[in-house]
Amino acid sequence: MDSAGRLVVPAHFREALGFGPRQKVILDLEGDTIRLTTVETAVDEAVARAQALAETAQAVTSYSERAERLLAEGERSMRLAGEVLEAG
Repeated sequence: MDSAGRLVVPAHFREALGFGPRQKVILDLEGDTIRLTTVETAVDEAVARAQALAETAQAVTSYSERAERLLAEGERSMRLAGEVLEAG
């Protein structure tokens, strides 16, 4: 780190990560670790998280709809059973 607080990323790290000159990067603080990623990588990760959340929401919605149908069927069965007992 230089006297102005700038951090120099060595060339072999930049090359390994595919960082080009003047490339925009994002620094994240994760506990006591600094994570350096490209904007493109951050966007790709955000899209993947959003897709996973959408899939989870869809699964929850499907489960909820199925549970409502089963509950309605159970209520109908209970009514029919009550009617049979009253008639009998």
